[in-house]
Amino acid sequence: VLNDKKYLISELSDEAKAFVVEINLVDQETNQARRTLDRLVLAKEGYTARLQQILEQPDTDDTNEKPAN
Repeated sequence: VLNDKKYLISELSDEAKAFVVEINLVDQETNQARRTLDRLVLAKEGYTARLQQILEQPDTDDTNEKPAN
């Protein structure tokens, strides 16, 4: 279906069939990229929350460690 018009793939030219294949591949890659982005956003949120927890804990460490640069 393209622009609300149905086409039979078997009746398309070889060039048109190749474009259909490429469009399907791009759709798959787009979906994979979205899933990857979702995982990265969630990971960042988790790391940020954990960092916030660490920074809000009372300072009970009496060592002379310097903060990382």
